[in-house]
Amino acid sequence: MRIILHSNGNRSQVSLNHWCPTGDRLEEIGCQTFEALLPESDLIVRLFLKSEQGLWKVRLEHQGKQPIRIERVELLKDATILHEVASSENDRADYAFFENGWQSWSYSAAYTARQKARRTNLEWIYPGIWSASGTPIPRQTGRFASDFFGVLFDRQNQQGWVTGFLSQREQFGTVAADLRGIPILNLWANCDGVVLAPGGSLETDWAVLLEISTQADDCFADPLHEYVRLVAQENQARVPARVPAGWCSWYHYYQNVSEEDVRRNLQATLNNNQRWPLDLIQIDDGYEILVGEWDQFNERFPQGVADLASKIKDANMLAGIWLAPFIFQPQAETARSHPDWMIQDRSGRPRFAGFNWNSRTQALDTTHPEAQEWLHETIRRTVVDWGFPYLKLDFLYAGGLPGRRHDPTRTNAQALYAGLEIIRKAAGEETFLLGCGCPLGPGVGIFDAMRISADTAPAWGNHYFGMAIPFLAEPHAPSAENALHNVLTRANLHQKWWWNDPDCILLRPESQLSLAEVQTIASVIALTGGMLLVSDDLNALPVDRQEMLSQMLPPIQSAGVVLDTLAKTEPTAVFWQGEDGVGPFALVALINWEKKVRSLTFDPKRFKRYGPLWLSSFWDDQVVDLASDQKQTFENVPAHGTVLLAVRKKLMNTPVQYLGGTLHISQGVELQGMSFDESGFTLSLELPRLWQGEVRLRVAQTPTGFEATGATIQSWQTVNQILRLKVSGENQAKIIGYW
Repeated sequence: MRIILHSNGNRSQVSLNHWCPTGDRLEEIGCQTFEALLPESDLIVRLFLKSEQGLWKVRLEHQGKQPIRIERVELLKDATILHEVASSENDRADYAFFENGWQSWSYSAAYTARQKARRTNLEWIYPGIWSASGTPIPRQTGRFASDFFGVLFDRQNQQGWVTGFLSQREQFGTVAADLRGIPILNLWANCDGVVLAPGGSLETDWAVLLEISTQADDCFADPLHEYVRLVAQENQARVPARVPAGWCSWYHYYQNVSEEDVRRNLQATLNNNQRWPLDLIQIDDGYEILVGEWDQFNERFPQGVADLASKIKDANMLAGIWLAPFIFQPQAETARSHPDWMIQDRSGRPRFAGFNWNSRTQALDTTHPEAQEWLHETIRRTVVDWGFPYLKLDFLYAGGLPGRRHDPTRTNAQALYAGLEIIRKAAGEETFLLGCGCPLGPGVGIFDAMRISADTAPAWGNHYFGMAIPFLAEPHAPSAENALHNVLTRANLHQKWWWNDPDCILLRPESQLSLAEVQTIASVIALTGGMLLVSDDLNALPVDRQEMLSQMLPPIQSAGVVLDTLAKTEPTAVFWQGEDGVGPFALVALINWEKKVRSLTFDPKRFKRYGPLWLSSFWDDQVVDLASDQKQTFENVPAHGTVLLAVRKKLMNTPVQYLGGTLHISQGVELQGMSFDESGFTLSLELPRLWQGEVRLRVAQTPTGFEATGATIQSWQTVNQILRLKVSGENQAKIIGYW
């Protein structure tokens, strides 16, 4: 380990090679303490070690007479923790490194030694927005840098190491990896050149180094489970029991949304509540006169938004609204009147926070006392005076940008976290907070939900001014592809750190998304279990797209597992496990990321304990009887399409077995129970809405007739012992089939 600091204008390094046990054991935090041997140094450096948990942190105490500036504290220096399995160039393990992006929109992926990480070409428009200050942006093959945590993974042996930090309340942390030879890891805390005054101290967050492995016979185990659990524990993560499903104004109306648009879509949800019950209306950007002037409304909202919140509440729905409290258009009154409230550049002017809303935006200095009061009042007014119990808080990275602040002793991470704490205190514990564009670490324990991806879009790839431009294939920019990618690579955070927000689903056929692409978005959102918001004009949705929305309700909510996140840049399969009214079953989504039609293969090796299987395909009518050692290939999967399968163990000695169907995207949560005897079978179904579609069963003999309570049987057909019932009903229903 070492410290990089600046003293009297000179940059120097303090190596931490020799430690002396202090004899103290801090029982309250269960760790041993050591002190670095630094002769004739003004620094006292203490090490806190929890060796059993793979945790350590460092505390600096400045005993000199002149202030110093701390650039960074390196907690792993050129570590070669896996070199023992790479004895020669020929048998060297096939390593990958998983790079976690700094904030919600930052691309997160695994790369091999033969790859380059995807990087932005728009840093000049969005400086410092995608990576924390102090985190390098390597563009060479085999070199990578990750924020908060990273994973070095041996793809041959399915094992590796996760390293990083348990929190980012003190500093933003960086993990750097070099895979060009024997893999090398570096880990450091970015201290941003903060001032350490005489008598002052600085402490890092807990660093972590944990061994991980995947289990070949268990496709539902997350190899990062222990790290994710420790982070949740350290930050007292907020994980609500459930979150609402709802409507968002943004991806149809964008900034042109009006009060009337919100009212019409509210009425549409009420008119169709029996078919697609939604319980949230979220007003997004477009109501304010300028970003940063949150108490002034434009001409499309002549009455403001308080009356809308009241109307939404009267409809027994949750009222949500969008704010971006850390970022300002320069024309906003607050920015013009109080330039000293903004983070400053070296010349003493508000620093550039990115080009948005056709403006060179500015960022709030959350260490300024008057700015803190403004922030508190802005949030309080929105929750209390306007009556919104749900806030979507966007562009939060701005609070953690580098620059000169009122308090020069605060790191970028400390400044951001201070602002987030003010927001939570002003909003109150009962207010639902959704973070967006936010660095992940400081958000754990603050937010109930967090966007974990780039913005989606009504197009698969990046589009600029309505045109696809290949050389601007931005990894962080709005697109359905970018959004889905991070939804998969961060799926394991759901219901551990918060509720994942995968961004909205766009169902309207008028977008540039194909039907296959919409089905892929629906499949990924459903199986990863995050929030569900639709963002279309609900009054204009055709019947088939309304039915797709209905099929996703109620949301599955529990998280699936994406096993190849650590091994592939583009994860290709999601596994979800649940129970219906009879027993366990699974869902598998196989994704075609290519721009052309191709075949996808289901390999049952991860379901060996199931034995022979039944596969039921949701997006088409295929039912497959599969032997335990037999692979199944699905032909002609469209570009960017998905095969969504219900997987059930084949029951050998029963006259009837539930296989799935189209009533709900899970192909199982609707099944409350099933029984049979010598006269026939009884099927109990329940969904909290009107429902219709197909039920698929394997039957030993063809039924001679049916009886239904709470449902209507529209048609039925048995072919090769597969019974297909076309049914409709509402809430609970019972169907009896007679032999």
